[in-house]
Order: sequence, then structure tokens, then C-alpha cells
Amino acid sequence: MNAIDLKTLLNLVGPLDDSSDPNSASARFRGYLRENVLAVSDLRAYVEAALSTSGEPYNKTLQDLINHAGELLGFAVSFGRYRGAPGHVGFDGLWRSPTGGLLVVEAKTTDVYAVKTSTLLGYINDLISDGEIKDPKSAMGLYVYGRFDADASQLENAIVAEGRQ
Repeated sequence: MNAIDLKTLLNLVGPLDDSSDPNSASARFRGYLRENVLAVSDLRAYVEAALSTSGEPYNKTLQDLINHAGELLGFAVSFGRYRGAPGHVGFDGLWRSPTGGLLVVEAKTTDVYAVKTSTLLGYINDLISDGEIKDPKSAMGLYVYGRFDADASQLENAIVAEGRQ
């Protein structure tokens, strides 16, 4: 079990934001995850806590927890922005595998809402244009859902409707 519950942890680090300050609340939160959340069971407990509490702080937390899962899987992770901003690519995470593959990650709390696959493809194209992705064939998009309803088919419908099969 985690040494500190998620609500207390968020109260201690402060509001998560897109600051590039190495001592920002987001940097402290991610540092805590890297140093203290090394077991899948601990990560799962934090994910469940984030999913069981509504609100923006917990959505941001879920995004960081999903990216931390990428780190635990061995990817070098660039954490994305919580909110889109002019002049910045709006991906949630960029995972680089040791073998050269790249995953541009979009974190979603639930699959209830429709997605536009063109958004994720746009992030990939922007990263190629910016030189972050050197080999376009090595990159792919990945949607990660916190809660997935087996009866909902929003993502599948979006892929079919947008001709992305």
C-alpha cells in the first residue's frame, strides 16, 4: 500500500500545472512517483483513487499516473501538458522505447465521450514537424482509458468513421 494517500499527496505538493519550474507541484508529484511508486499494486491504488474522485486535479493526476506506468514499463517518458496552449503540441505523453519506437499517448478517464482520432494524429504530425519524431514509421498513437466500458465503442466508431483502420 502507498505510504501516503492521493488526496494528502496532492495537498502536500500543491496544484498540478504546466510550469517548467523543476520545483513545481507537478515536478514534485512526478518525483514522488518515480521514487516511491515502484510496484504495480501501488500504482493501481493511486489510479483507483484518481478515478473514484471527480475533478480537474484528479484528471491531471490520472494523466501523470498513466505516464508513470510508461516509465515502469521501461519507456523514457516526456510528460505532456495538462491543458493545450498556443505554440505547444498538446499530447499527454511521449513514450520512447529503448528500441527506438515512440508512442504518443492520450490519457482518457473514460470512453463514454467520443474522440477524434485526427487530434492524436495531428499531435504525431506536429511532433514530426518539430523534429521530436525523427522517423515517422517508428511512431504510433495510443489511447489509454482509466475506465473502459466493454459495451461502449466510441473509439472504434471514431476509427471507422474517420477511415483510420
